[in-house]
Amino acid sequence: MSNGLAARGVLFDLDNTLFDRDRTFLGWAQWFVRERLHIGEEAGLAATVNLLVELDANGYGPKDILFQTVKERFPQLAEDVHALTTAFYEEHLNYVSLDGDTELLLNALAGRGIPWGIVTNGSARQMLKVRKLGLDRRTDCVYVSEVVGIRKPAPEIFLRAAGCLGVEPPEVVFVGDNPEADIAGAASVGMRTAWLRRGREWPPSLASIRPDLILDSLACLDLSLLPPPAAPHTDPHGTRCLDT
Repeated sequence: MSNGLAARGVLFDLDNTLFDRDRTFLGWAQWFVRERLHIGEEAGLAATVNLLVELDANGYGPKDILFQTVKERFPQLAEDVHALTTAFYEEHLNYVSLDGDTELLLNALAGRGIPWGIVTNGSARQMLKVRKLGLDRRTDCVYVSEVVGIRKPAPEIFLRAAGCLGVEPPEVVFVGDNPEADIAGAASVGMRTAWLRRGREWPPSLASIRPDLILDSLACLDLSLLPPPAAPHTDPHGTRCLDT
């Protein structure tokens, strides 16, 4: 972390931060159009995949509306909207994976004894992704908004996560892709922040708030100024209490 951004703990958002959620959805959409809608012709496949991506709206589009639209356009689908939505949450896990940059970063944190965790908005289904990615074996600290009853950017969810790490908020770096929920929320409790911008510009509506770091990938999160490794401990999980 260059420019003097040292930390004793790190908290991450999940979707489009620790893993590429947009790439995951695209992989599922391409499979769904080929295998379930039986569209093989290139132009038709591309157009239908683009429709699904548009309806998904980077994960913020309601899935019942997405599948209602799909059924209207492709009445050959026998399942109802509820069944299609339920199936989606299982099927898309086949496309969830950590990329190399994330692996390297998490290994570096573990090697230096720096506690980390996850703070994510969403339902309990978020834990399916956490387990699929093997993150539950790397950290005990996972806070999911609908499980704990607090949604980012509310300060309390960030404070609880910092408490789990055993680190004061000013010594925590929060890494996320959502300017308001992640960066503004974490900054409101005094955390340092790193924004994974994914090709976007910082929104003018948040001009009074600036992230401490702007990243193009997790590989850009320079650990050179982090503190030295903590003293050895006997935690059976190999990490300190971490759970976002």
